[in-house]
Amino acid sequence: KLADTPFRETVLLAVPFQNGEHVGFILNRPTDTRLASLFPNHAPSREVKAPVYVGGPVMPQVLFAVVREADQPAQGAVPLMPGLVVVNGEAAVDSVIENAPNRARYFAGIMGWRPGELQAQVDEELWTVRDADASAVFREDPNTILPDLRSR
Repeated sequence: KLADTPFRETVLLAVPFQNGEHVGFILNRPTDTRLASLFPNHAPSREVKAPVYVGGPVMPQVLFAVVREADQPAQGAVPLMPGLVVVNGEAAVDSVIENAPNRARYFAGIMGWRPGELQAQVDEELWTVRDADASAVFREDPNTILPDLRSR
């Protein structure tokens, strides 16, 4: 049903947030942009190997870091699911880049749903739901995520 929209063959990580809202990130839309080109004067950004991903249409100018949760949680981290947190805010994202540059996936923008909106979209069969998999966030080839989900 989303074939003629920008969300065609989109893989999302969506999680409950506050007051029935949901937030999430598009997992299979890498850009050609690297952090080093966005922040040429920030040397640690050159250490990040993966491109920046399109996270969603909400706040596309904001950079989010989805981080594999380490022993010590990242400053300002918000849990998404076991083993996965999201960090935003300039200082907090800089800290991730400086201390664990490749333990994160960087997203420009986020997905967001008002209370009941995501469930209504699922009920309309706009999205197919699968159990969340934190490893999908860090898949080396994001083009393999959708075929793997379809085979489940």
